[in-house]
Amino acid sequence: MIHDRFTRTPAPLTPLARQTDEVGSGSENATVTPGKNWLPTYEWAGRMVLPKPEERRDGGVYFEVSQAPEGQAELKGKKLWLNFEKMDWVDRVTTDVDFSERTEKGIKNGWQHPDRIDGWKNVSPLESLAGARKNDDMIVGLKEVRLSDDGQLFIEREPVQISGTNKALVTFEKKIDSHTWEVRHWNAETSDFSGPKEVIKTNGRDDLAPMKDGKLNRKGWYLYGDPGNSGKMEVTALEPRALFQAGTTDQVIRGQDESTRFLAKENWRLEEQQKGTYTKTLLKADKPETARPTEPIYEHMHKAFQLGDKGILLHLFGGAVGAPATLGLYLGHFAFGLAEVVKDPFTGEAKFDVEYKQIYAHNRGGIISGSQSWQTYMGDTERGLMYDRPVSDSFVEVPELFDDSKGQDPSRIFEDRMAEMTARYRSGTGDGASFVTSAQNCSQDSSQGLYATVSDWKQAMADGTIGTELSQFAEDV
Repeated sequence: MIHDRFTRTPAPLTPLARQTDEVGSGSENATVTPGKNWLPTYEWAGRMVLPKPEERRDGGVYFEVSQAPEGQAELKGKKLWLNFEKMDWVDRVTTDVDFSERTEKGIKNGWQHPDRIDGWKNVSPLESLAGARKNDDMIVGLKEVRLSDDGQLFIEREPVQISGTNKALVTFEKKIDSHTWEVRHWNAETSDFSGPKEVIKTNGRDDLAPMKDGKLNRKGWYLYGDPGNSGKMEVTALEPRALFQAGTTDQVIRGQDESTRFLAKENWRLEEQQKGTYTKTLLKADKPETARPTEPIYEHMHKAFQLGDKGILLHLFGGAVGAPATLGLYLGHFAFGLAEVVKDPFTGEAKFDVEYKQIYAHNRGGIISGSQSWQTYMGDTERGLMYDRPVSDSFVEVPELFDDSKGQDPSRIFEDRMAEMTARYRSGTGDGASFVTSAQNCSQDSSQGLYATVSDWKQAMADGTIGTELSQFAEDV
C-alpha cells in the first residue's frame, strides 16, 4: 500500500490543448515540433470534438489525432470518427438531456454544466464527455483501439482524460518569468540530467514552484504538454518523479494494528509545515508486530513491487487549504482507481502508473467525471488538486482482480461499471446536473459501482468465466 500527500494553493487557466478554435488539421498552431526528448503520452492521443447536431450518428464523436502508433503517423492532425464497440453499459446510460430548473440555477451560480448537449436526444457517453465543457478542450488517451478499413476508431474502454499529448522528464534549472523556465532533459545514456537544455512555457497558474524543494527537483519532473504559439513547448501538467518511483518509500509500518492506526490517525495529521511535501508509506499488514513499527526501508522497497504488479487505488482528498471547517467537518472526496507498476520509458526503472475512476459532481472548476490520469487530476496546471488539497492515495495489490485465465478480466468488469456511473454523472441522468447530496455523492456512488461490480463477479464466478480466487476479495469489499 502506498500513501502520498500533497498540498499547496489555487489556480487560473489556459493550455494549447484547451483551444477553442474550429476543428482543422490540428497543426496550424504547432510552431514548434517536440524534440527527441519528448515522447507520446499515449499511443493514441488527441482532442475530442463534439459533432454539430446535424452531424450526429451512432453516439460517436470526432477525434483530432495528435499521437498515433508507428506506421500510422499519416493520421496525425486528421479528424477521425470515434465510437465504442457494441457495449451493454453504453446503451444503459445513453439518455435524453433536458436541463431542469436546478441545472439552470447551477449555471447561474457558476457551475459548469454540459449546455452544448441540452435538448439533445439519445446522448451517448462519448458525447457527454466531448461536450462536458463549453469548448472542445477534452484531451484524451485511447486504449486498445481498432482502426476500421474506412478510417473509424473503435474502443471498448472509456477514454482517459490527459493534459498533454507529449511528455518529458526534466529538472528545472532557471525561472525566467512566472510562465517561462529553463529545464534540462534526462540523459538515458548517463542516467542523469545531463541532456539538452530547453526553454518551456507553463500554462495556467503563475505560482508554480518546482524548484522550491531541491530534493524533488533533483529527482526530476515529468512534463506534459503540446507545441504552442510561443514557439516553445507549452506545459499543461507536472508530475514529481520521486512520488512514482516504485523502488523508494519514506517509511514502512508493520503489523495489522499499526497499519490500521496509521490509516485512522497518522495519515491525515498534516502539519502546517508539510504543505508542498509528499510522504510515501509502505504498510505491511501481514507481518508480525515489531518493537519498531515505523522505520526507513529504502533498500528493501524494490522487493515490495515488481514490474507488472497491479492493484486497486483508494483516493481521498481533504478540505481546501485555509478553508474553515463547518460543524467540525471538512468537505472531501473519495474515488477508486487502478494502478500498475510499469517501466519508465525514460529511465527504465519501475514506476507507478495511476488512473482514477472519478465519479465527480458538476463543479465550478471544470473537473469532469470519468477516467483521469494522475497528471490531469492532480498535476494539471489549471485544475490539478496537488496544488491546493491534502491528498492520500493508497495502492492495494490484488493480483486476482486482473486474472483473465478463465476468459473474463474482473478488472474490466470493474472498469465498465465505473464508466457507467461516471457517464451518469456527466449527463446528470438526463437533466444535465449532478449535485452532491446525502443520497448522491462520490463515496456513495463509487461504492454503488463497486457493489454492482461484485454482483457481476459473483455471476461470472458461477458461470466459470472468472476464477473463484476473487471470492474472498469480493466478500471483503
